[in-house]
Amino acid sequence: MCKLKKSVLLFIVLSGFAIKQQAQTVTDYDGNVYNTVTIGTQIWLKENLKVTHYNNGDSLPNVTDNDEWTGLSTGAYCNDNNDTATVAVYGRLYNWYAVHDSRKLCPEGWNTPDDEDWVKLSGYLGNQAGGKMKETGTVHWLFPNTGATNQSGFTALPNVDRSNYTGFFSNEFRNMYAQFWSGSDNGGDAAPITLLSFGSPDFVLGDNGNKKRGCACRCVKDVNTQTNKYIRDKSLVLYPNPAKDKIILANSEAYDQDLTIFSITGEILLQKVLNSGAREINIQSLQKGIYFVEFRGTEGATKLRFIKE
Repeated sequence: MCKLKKSVLLFIVLSGFAIKQQAQTVTDYDGNVYNTVTIGTQIWLKENLKVTHYNNGDSLPNVTDNDEWTGLSTGAYCNDNNDTATVAVYGRLYNWYAVHDSRKLCPEGWNTPDDEDWVKLSGYLGNQAGGKMKETGTVHWLFPNTGATNQSGFTALPNVDRSNYTGFFSNEFRNMYAQFWSGSDNGGDAAPITLLSFGSPDFVLGDNGNKKRGCACRCVKDVNTQTNKYIRDKSLVLYPNPAKDKIILANSEAYDQDLTIFSITGEILLQKVLNSGAREINIQSLQKGIYFVEFRGTEGATKLRFIKE
């Protein structure tokens, strides 16, 4: 009788800001494509948001008039100095009502970062977190762009903001600061803004933003690490999780299986045939990070996740 074979694919995603993951992309409602970066247990857009529709298809108004902008209490966007030529590099500016709306601007499955998300990011990066988030050099940032290493891959660019008092753009501060919304609510007209400066490597999460202000937005989602000791799906059990030296794939069905280990770029790292029953897979050569396992059988594919410590 012919042996029935199934495939197990291991896709590797490296975590940790010291080791850069190959760029992945995500697309928003308008079809804008963004590069992403994994930092710790979070995945961030590497670019500022550009979308002009909520995820349900409702359009977001582009408000160019200064008086109209300062009178808003609902979501709106504008371009830097109302110039569409700036969008490709700097994205768009949104008021807080837009990024906080339940219809969501971020791509499906992504969110506007709240205070907890920003604190988690800065805590993971540690000292001089702002410098590790800023694009290096002075092509966009004003000299000296203190402490900028972009070690995280976040690639923050400086941007103007739009005043909630006058509707004017802060051109006098161009190239000096990167300002991003938090989705948190401080009550009344106040909402926090994350600030990075050309003159400091520090990360500042302030509470002095006005909800009518126009700021850039990044989007974030958490990596689902699924750290149960055992991961079960149908006939397949993967353990231990997290793992250090080996993982065991236990299959209740008496079939031989093909095992293929791929890098995130699709490079084949290991191929072997595993016998039925419990099979040990040596993972000592793998670096610390998050791994995705795809178990492909007659009923389709099943994806599992585990952590290499």
